[in-house]
Amino acid sequence: MTIDRTDRRAFREAIGTLFDPLLVGTGLPVAEFYDHLESEFNGQSPVVCLASGGTATTALTVAGRRYVHNIGVLVYVSQEDPNVDDTIDDEYQAVADIVEANLKTSNWKRLDFADQPSTIEPTLWGGGPYWVETIPLTVESF
Repeated sequence: MTIDRTDRRAFREAIGTLFDPLLVGTGLPVAEFYDHLESEFNGQSPVVCLASGGTATTALTVAGRRYVHNIGVLVYVSQEDPNVDDTIDDEYQAVADIVEANLKTSNWKRLDFADQPSTIEPTLWGGGPYWVETIPLTVESF
């Protein structure tokens, strides 16, 4: 499948198609996965959502334009989880493993971590108190 290089939503959804079967299921680390921001988690934890960020566009001399789309991976872990640090670390590792195994595919020139650190903050989201780690990714096409 070829994705229109300007279509950030299509890239987010393609990343979601990649992440979902590798994160959710028997023996896998995530209770729920959404390829978009979700407002209600119904007490599930951990939950992973994808969120569109901005897009940087750079002119290239011959190939047209280069698009770098920012996609946030948001990992929500209940503040009631007795092993919240371990759970957050495990979820980060699962995301890192997927990214490292899919740096380049037929859909993108480069999927990688953005040049900024992830952040972990408390939040009231999805129906309860969670810790959320935001893992910034970039997906590049040209």
